[in-house]
This record gives sequence, structure tokens and C-alpha cells, in this order.
Amino acid sequence: MEPELKDEFVRIAESNKQSTSDVLRKLIQRYVDEAHERELVRQTANIRANTAEEEEAMQWIAAYGVGGND
Repeated sequence: MEPELKDEFVRIAESNKQSTSDVLRKLIQRYVDEAHERELVRQTANIRANTAEEEEAMQWIAAYGVGGND
């Protein structure tokens, strides 16, 4: 980390009466929470895509009578 950035970080944390470790802990927690949120969004999109594919396959099967009791 650049010394200027670190100095500014410490200065701002102190001016807000916060320890740098508290600020870093909150930032890390936010980062982890956002990563979990992105993963949930990705998984939800995959589930929706798979569900749409299944519905399309079932409609095709129903339309063409595949696997029916002919």
C-alpha cells in the first residue's frame, strides 16, 4: 500500500474516532457479504436457466408425445 494512502486512511479513521482495525474489519465484512450476494445471484440465474430448459423440454415432449403411453 502506498504510504500516502495509508496515512490518509489512518487520518480519516482517527478523525471519525474509529480504530483502523475496526474500519478494516467492517470493510472486509462488506466485501465478503457482497461476494456472497454475487454468488447467490449467479446460482439463482443458473437455477432459472435450468428450470426454463426443463420446462421447454417438457413442452416439447408433450407436443410430440415422446415417452407417452402409445
